[in-house]
Amino acid sequence: MPKITVTISPARRLGCKASVDKEKVKVSQGKGDYVEWKCAGKKNFVVAFTKETPFKEWYFYPGKNRSGPPTVDPDSQKQYKYTVLADGTVLDPIVIIIA
Repeated sequence: MPKITVTISPARRLGCKASVDKEKVKVSQGKGDYVEWKCAGKKNFVVAFTKETPFKEWYFYPGKNRSGPPTVDPDSQKQYKYTVLADGTVLDPIVIIIA
C-alpha cells in the first residue's frame, strides 16, 4: 500500500495561518493508496469529510491519521473536499480517487 503523506504546517508566528503541503491529492484505488495526515511540530489537528468521504472513516486526527484505501469507485472528475482544523486555521483541501 503506497502511502501519500499530507503534512499540516502550523502557523509559524502570530498573524500567520496554518497550511497543508498538498492542496489536491490523487489517491489510486488500484494501487491501494492511502493518505496519512501529520502535523509538523506535533500539534493537534482534525481532518473532517463533512459531505461525503471516499474512505471508510469521516474523521482523522493524531493517533487515527491514516485513511485506509478508498471505498468508492475511481472518478478523476469527482473531488472530495475535506476540512482541516489546525492551530486556529480552517483549510479546505481536496482528494480525488483515481484507478
